[in-house]
Amino acid sequence: MKRFIYLLSTRPDIMGSKDEALGLHGTFVPNKSQSIHRWYPYVEGFSNEFVSSLLNEFAIKGQTVYDPFAGTGTTVCVAQNLGMKSVYSEINPFMRLVIEAKTNHANNVITDIESMSEYFERVTSHATSHPISQKSAIQLQTKAFGKSEIFSGKDLIEIISIKESLAELNPDNESFKAIADMALGSIAVGSSNMIRRADLRKRKAKEFNLPNYSVIDCFKEKLNQILNDLRELTITKEDFRPKLLGNSALVSHGEDMVDVVLTSPPYVNGTNYFRNTKIELWLTGFIQSTNDLRDLRDKAMAAGINSVSKRGRAASKIKSVEDIATKIDAIVVENGKDKRVPELIRRYFSDTILWLENSYRLLKEGGKIIVDIGDSYFYNIHVPADRLLLEIAESVGFRHIETRYVRDRHSNNGKPLKQVLHIMSK
Repeated sequence: MKRFIYLLSTRPDIMGSKDEALGLHGTFVPNKSQSIHRWYPYVEGFSNEFVSSLLNEFAIKGQTVYDPFAGTGTTVCVAQNLGMKSVYSEINPFMRLVIEAKTNHANNVITDIESMSEYFERVTSHATSHPISQKSAIQLQTKAFGKSEIFSGKDLIEIISIKESLAELNPDNESFKAIADMALGSIAVGSSNMIRRADLRKRKAKEFNLPNYSVIDCFKEKLNQILNDLRELTITKEDFRPKLLGNSALVSHGEDMVDVVLTSPPYVNGTNYFRNTKIELWLTGFIQSTNDLRDLRDKAMAAGINSVSKRGRAASKIKSVEDIATKIDAIVVENGKDKRVPELIRRYFSDTILWLENSYRLLKEGGKIIVDIGDSYFYNIHVPADRLLLEIAESVGFRHIETRYVRDRHSNNGKPLKQVLHIMSK
């Protein structure tokens, strides 16, 4: 398998010397056109090649890999394909559905693809022939999102008709429905009045779908894509199928169980990761309304502004973090800025202690941890998340081996940022 070791160089000056697009392998972008990974394209995450390169370097067949922030499951999918065992944590229930659809559910249907195809046909036919009324569709959307018009017109009727059909038609194999639910979530944002860039936002006038856009046709295309990918797969041995270790990386799940931890934790950038998937969470039945997002945010690592509330975990005091947070405190007081920002910084790194401690416990002696991390700016104050995470990791007991440069980034106001990999051992 091709290994992009040159992508992970410690020398920023050679980035792009072979291919300027290689920096993208530190993102999810290359996965959008790859079998299985393309089932649910997302903004966050890293590529199949990126993970393959690292696992080929730091793990061997038969070893166990853990991803505490599994996202769309790139790490566990690659580990499975390389003949490695994998376990994961992921607090977002829709993302857990995506991971299970791409791995365990996919394995469950490989020998019965034609039956699944017939089930898909029943769902789409039922949605077409039994459309929900416009009045009922509007009522369901209003119950979930209030006055926000997430979908409108024909698109609203079709997307909810698919949702209702999936609820009404019982498949012979529960994995059929799980994969179909994931497919519905996959087309959700693209069929809506919203668009996902760094965050989910309302579409601008030129960004709307063409008038002849059909949600049901788009759903059929996604289902056909999935069927075509599945026909190229072979069954994975039971031992190498990913296992959910526990939803939250902030909770201990055992000791001395894994050989390698490979992950990209949420960046401290104010992104509301649950708001970004609220449409998918609703369509697939994990939330009834946006009010339910609060409970998910409370359990997750503090990374978004909305993570900061009186219900949240009290932050541990970390001197180097406090030095930065107090600078932001002063700007907040002087300029009337959002007072949640410095508290977010404190809670983010306090939660970093928790997941690093839990990862340390899970690792076997001599095991490696590889962490993808980027820095941030808030109110023109630099938050060196890479340096602070390394400091915390060493205080937990990890030994720093090396830091590899991945790519340049930039903040919303144009400030230069970077993405790096910290490689450490227990």
